[in-house]
Amino acid sequence: MRVLLVVVALMSCSLPAVAQNWQKSIGGCASDATSDAVSAAATDAAIQSCTALIQSGRQTPAALAVIYGYRGLSYWRKHLDDQAMADFAQAIALDPNAAEPYVSRSFINLARGLYDQVIADCEKALILNTDHVTPVAFALRGAAYYGKGLDDLTLLDAGRALSLARDYPYAYLVRGAAYQRKGLHDKALADFNQAIRLDTKYSDAYLARAASYDAKGLREEAIADYRAALKLNADLVEAQDALKRLGATL
Repeated sequence: MRVLLVVVALMSCSLPAVAQNWQKSIGGCASDATSDAVSAAATDAAIQSCTALIQSGRQTPAALAVIYGYRGLSYWRKHLDDQAMADFAQAIALDPNAAEPYVSRSFINLARGLYDQVIADCEKALILNTDHVTPVAFALRGAAYYGKGLDDLTLLDAGRALSLARDYPYAYLVRGAAYQRKGLHDKALADFNQAIRLDTKYSDAYLARAASYDAKGLREEAIADYRAALKLNADLVEAQDALKRLGATL
């Protein structure tokens, strides 16, 4: 099971949920950061809008913190991670008591394998105790523990996330990944099934479920899920390799 599997899923499922709750309505700067399906042109427009607000000199520090946060989210959508990280850092400097930028930069740090930094930032977000951020922080910290090979802690944090947000596909994926690595494939499959019920276009959940089917010797089920994962994300090399190994066509 690849560690970064959990990163992609979190970005697709949790990032908009965090953005939607940032405090102020700031027009075009915020609108595209909260959408699940955003065009490149719309993301560019959001960045321009945020930049104009920053350069206007008319914003309070608290408002600027939110604007930097939204621009960071738009930079993330463009895979401009360094720019996004700089904006999240600026948001934290302007308002260190806002939980969102700690969680937002943890998305990128998780992808970079900076698990200790993710854990520290998520713990800060949990101390700040913002209701809409807390499940995301627990799931992210669980993913970081997964990256460190600490599956029992992963299970604990994913369970905490789900106790607060039962319809949270990513938390099921994180918990299922830990069960899977422990060899508890029936429990893993139950979680992957739930993640897919909640998000039928969740490519990483299909990939994870395929791996558990594969481990159980359920060849046809595994092939079907590997193909489903590839249909949703043609760049999943793991699924391509698995289908070749199983003697199945892509």
